[in-house]
Amino acid sequence: MSWSVRIIGNAENVIKKLEEYSNIWKDETKKEFDDAKPHLIALINQNFDKKNTTNNNKIIEIVADGHGFSTNGEAVNRNLNVSIQGKYGDIV
Repeated sequence: MSWSVRIIGNAENVIKKLEEYSNIWKDETKKEFDDAKPHLIALINQNFDKKNTTNNNKIIEIVADGHGFSTNGEAVNRNLNVSIQGKYGDIV
C-alpha cells in the first residue's frame, strides 16, 4: 500500500495535521504511515525547534510519501521519501 502527505504551516500545526492523518487511513496504509510518523515528527522538531526563536512560527512545507508491503503481518519492505523546506517571503 502507499500513502502521501503535503502540509504547509508552522511546525506545531504541521505536527498536529500529521497526527490527524493517522486517523484517516486503515489497514496496511495506516500501519505504514504510523511507522513513519515518529520519524517525520522528529525531523520537524530537530530542524524547527520551538526554542530557536529564529525558526519559531516559521512556515514550513513537508512533502512525504511511503509505500511497502508486509507478509504475514511482518514488514518486508518499506520506502520513505521526505522533503521539509522552510518557506520565505511575503506570506499573506
